[in-house]
Amino acid sequence: MVLGAGGLRDELSARSTTTVILSGFIPNSRSGVAVQAVNETAVSALSAAATAYSLALAPTALSIAQVSTAAVLVTWGAGTNSAGTIFEAHSSTDGTTFAPAGTTSATLFSVAPLESGATYFVRVRAANADGLVTAFSNTVSTRTPLALPTAPGTPTGVALTTGDVRWAWSASTGATSYQLVLATQTSSVLATPATSIVVLTGFAPNSLSSVVVLGVNVDGVGAPSGAAAVYTLAVPPASLTFVSVGSGTAALTWDAAGNAPGTLFRTEASTDGTVYVEGSSVTTPALTLSGLLPSSTYYVRVWTQNGDGVQTPFSNVASTFTLPPLPAAPGTPVGAALSVGAVSWSWAASSYSASYEVLLASKTSELLAATTATAATLSGFTPNQASAIVVRGVNITGSGPLSAAATRYTLADAPSALDLVALTSAAATLSWNGGANPAGTVFSLESALSPGAFSVAGTTTGTGLTVAGLAASSLYEFRVNAVNGDANPTAYSNGYSTQTLPAAPGTPGAPVGTAVGVSSVQWTWAAAVDAATYRVYTASSPADVIGEVGSASYLQTGLSPNTTAALLTAAVNATGLGVQSASSTPVYTLANPPSGTAAAAVYATSVTVSWGLNGNPAGTSAELQRSTDGADYSVLSLATTTSRADTGLLVCTSYYFRARNLSGGGVYSGFDAALSLLTSASTPSAPGSLQAAPAAGNRVVLGWDPSPSESVTQYRVYWDAGTGTVSYAAPLAVVPSSVAAFTTGVLTSSAAYRFALRAFNRCGLEDANTSVLASAPSVNALSGVSAAVTAPQAGKRVKGDSLTLSAAMTVGTAGGTSRVVFQYRVSTGAQWVDIATDTAEPYFVNWSADALGLAVDQSFDLRAVASDLSGTPDAAPSAVTITVVPANSTSFDVSESLVGGKVQRSQSLDNAVANTLVTGGGAGGVLTRLQVPAGALTDPNVVVTVLNAPTIFPPVPPGVESISVVTQVTLGNGQTTFAGGKTAALTLGYPDENGDGIVDGTTVRVDRLRMYSAATVAGPWVQDFGSSVDATNRGVTGNTPHFSFFALFVGAATDLASLRIYPVPFMPNNGDVDDGVPYSAGNANSGIVFDNLPATATVEVFTVTGQRVAKFTMASAAGRAQWDVKNDRGQDVASGGYVAVVSSPGVPPVIKKLLVVR
Repeated sequence: MVLGAGGLRDELSARSTTTVILSGFIPNSRSGVAVQAVNETAVSALSAAATAYSLALAPTALSIAQVSTAAVLVTWGAGTNSAGTIFEAHSSTDGTTFAPAGTTSATLFSVAPLESGATYFVRVRAANADGLVTAFSNTVSTRTPLALPTAPGTPTGVALTTGDVRWAWSASTGATSYQLVLATQTSSVLATPATSIVVLTGFAPNSLSSVVVLGVNVDGVGAPSGAAAVYTLAVPPASLTFVSVGSGTAALTWDAAGNAPGTLFRTEASTDGTVYVEGSSVTTPALTLSGLLPSSTYYVRVWTQNGDGVQTPFSNVASTFTLPPLPAAPGTPVGAALSVGAVSWSWAASSYSASYEVLLASKTSELLAATTATAATLSGFTPNQASAIVVRGVNITGSGPLSAAATRYTLADAPSALDLVALTSAAATLSWNGGANPAGTVFSLESALSPGAFSVAGTTTGTGLTVAGLAASSLYEFRVNAVNGDANPTAYSNGYSTQTLPAAPGTPGAPVGTAVGVSSVQWTWAAAVDAATYRVYTASSPADVIGEVGSASYLQTGLSPNTTAALLTAAVNATGLGVQSASSTPVYTLANPPSGTAAAAVYATSVTVSWGLNGNPAGTSAELQRSTDGADYSVLSLATTTSRADTGLLVCTSYYFRARNLSGGGVYSGFDAALSLLTSASTPSAPGSLQAAPAAGNRVVLGWDPSPSESVTQYRVYWDAGTGTVSYAAPLAVVPSSVAAFTTGVLTSSAAYRFALRAFNRCGLEDANTSVLASAPSVNALSGVSAAVTAPQAGKRVKGDSLTLSAAMTVGTAGGTSRVVFQYRVSTGAQWVDIATDTAEPYFVNWSADALGLAVDQSFDLRAVASDLSGTPDAAPSAVTITVVPANSTSFDVSESLVGGKVQRSQSLDNAVANTLVTGGGAGGVLTRLQVPAGALTDPNVVVTVLNAPTIFPPVPPGVESISVVTQVTLGNGQTTFAGGKTAALTLGYPDENGDGIVDGTTVRVDRLRMYSAATVAGPWVQDFGSSVDATNRGVTGNTPHFSFFALFVGAATDLASLRIYPVPFMPNNGDVDDGVPYSAGNANSGIVFDNLPATATVEVFTVTGQRVAKFTMASAAGRAQWDVKNDRGQDVASGGYVAVVSSPGVPPVIKKLLVVR
């Protein structure tokens, strides 16, 4: 049984034999089988599988699809052969004998490689997969075409004639003939030769033939050759002719002979017709030759060439002779003066010149001479006249360039008649005849020190000359000649000889004088050279001779004491008078001693000493000396007066005086006889400001200001012993002058004891005052508080309707005092009268002394009665005694009244002692205190006037705030600045009744007050000295070096460096005002205060988280602002921490911390 060899094992056939034919296959398809033997019993195992293919079907319809020179492409029908069937192609060249050409599974095949131009036969058969082939298909045949010719070689052209070109090239493979085409238009066939050579004709001379060659055979035209071009031959130029000739150029033309435009013509030139040199090339038939040699023969020929550079034969030869050139410039003429009227000129010849023209240099159109030579002589000139010429060459061509100009002068005329005009010891002046020479002719004068050689002494254009620098008493020879403009000298004139005069004497040195007496001066000087004698002159009259001496010294006599003398001298010899010396330095004669020294106006502290001039002139300085022992003297003065008032002497003291004069030359005379004297006796001035105060234990303490008199040796204390009337019979005590206080012994208790004080001096005199009085009780124990009057001072003479009475606590303090009552009484009376009461420091009131209506002086006692806080008054107040004078009196120490509603105080100051002035009043109730030191005034006694709150004062300056405290201080003698650099202490009070540190009625803190001053009512206000604030006594004190206007101002800060914020923390409900109080518009210390601000400032308050709470801006010269501790909505800010940012234009901002505790 035959089964399929596939996996299905289909039964294909059952046979009883071992052979079977299977059918139904397609051509060249696979048949795979296995065989089993079968019997009745069983089926055997399969045999091995076997495979066989059906036969292929022979191809049909074989045809030629394409033919090339080396291949034939054939196609056929595959029939029903399975895909992949292999086909075999066979070829033959004779149709009988075939050979395999190749196999393919496709239905087309290219038979290659084949030869071109050959006949080929092709047939095809198929083969199955087992290699069994079919019969061949039909046979087809064809001829392969020949290959197109290869590109010929690039043609080579040769110009045969002016119209023919022969072209040749290397042969083309496969070509049977050729095409010659125009290279620029290949469709234009020029020739079709059968060979590789051809001649083209019909061209114009020097025209271009440009070609390409292609090979041709029966099958077509091959590739082109490279292009090539060649020019026909050019025609030789003809009719060469010179059309113009110059000295260095020649112009030619010729016939182009039909050559194409652009043909290049070349010239050749020769100077002998044999050897030619190639010249220029042009494309036009004309040329100008340049660079030719003048006066030379030239031969020229022309040839041309075609575009390929093939040269033609030469044209005809043309010849010419060049003209000569213009003459060159002759050399610069060289002239030589022949005489005073003629000049000979010569010059270097110029090339090509046939002749020369001599022309005037300044006017070249003017011909002076013409010559064929290189020289000419010009004449007709005057002596020393310039001849200026130029020269040029001339030939048939024309005139050449000018030579450089040259000038030559004719000879000068020799001078004559040399003669001497003037002669000195060192110079000679000579003159001569200048001849016919023109003005400006230089004459050279020569001199010789005989015997010796001549040398030029000088030159001049005049006819005379002075020769200086000659040696005195020497023989000189002179001669002169003239020099023309070319420095050619003439012959010398006649010679002249002379001898110089002797030399004048030299100049003496300036005389030096020495005073040898009160009327004479000895003079000496440095000797002069060649001096025989000396004449002496006064410097004030140098023309007048006062003497003549034979040596360099002179004694001048007959002068006045202490007067100046000054001389000058001049030397004399046989020649004459020499130059005067310089004037001497003036010398003073000695001074006479003073005479008649005497004393006049001898007083207690001064004396006037006078003396006589004793022949000395007015203005003579005198030195006055003083001594207290007649041995040890000191200089008082050196002045030009004849008297001296000596002040500041001690009373009752012996003094000695002597005088001597000082000459203007600084030499002292002897002393006049010494003068002795005794100053007068003088009663001492009374002491002042006596104060009496009770002391515990029935004692009384006295204190006073010293007497201004220096002669005081002791103070004597007197008292009334309780009687009410002071007795001056015997002092209670004597105190040395160095002490200004005294405490009594134990006294009997009494309501009051009156004490008096007097000064006693070295003259044994006691002052007789009865006004320096004070009183105090004698008590065993002091009360709680006590006050004493401090102004006016005891013994002062006072008047006025607003007299300031001031007091100070002597026992206790102001804090323990409820009030101070000021009282007065007539000194001889017993009844005390209240004046006024003050309840706070500083304690003062104003009292109208004028209201007493006195017609004569009268003594009054003043006292200040202090009461303690319980109202208990001081039981033992002290008192001072003053004198009240009538309102119209001019004899007073203190005057204080209202003037225009203002308190004005005038007080007499004693320059010998320190002075204190106190004045008060006005709406503010403040005190002004002035302390002037001793020696600050320029007069012994001066009245000072103090006016508080004057009506007219300098305007308040910008940037500050006023508290209306202004004072004007003036001195009666007009003095404004203190003597000796001293200063006065001025205290200006300010109102602060509640003591809160704020100026009443303002928001100004007292610690920011500053004192300003102004020199005049026009201002300006300045801070020219420091000041300090005394908050306890409510005053600002400054030490001023001058008197003027004074005021208290507060100025805004200039930056935020000193910013103060208070109180921090702010605790308004704490019950302590120092911790803060709720804001109130009338309370300057309420709320939180920002102090020491600039004039303009902005405050912003933020929470610690950065949320703004409040913002406000301040613009005030006071530099102070209050925050009501409310936010911008007017609500109280809560307790807590805050940050304040304070800023001001132009300065860095400042950040401060705040704390609010409600």
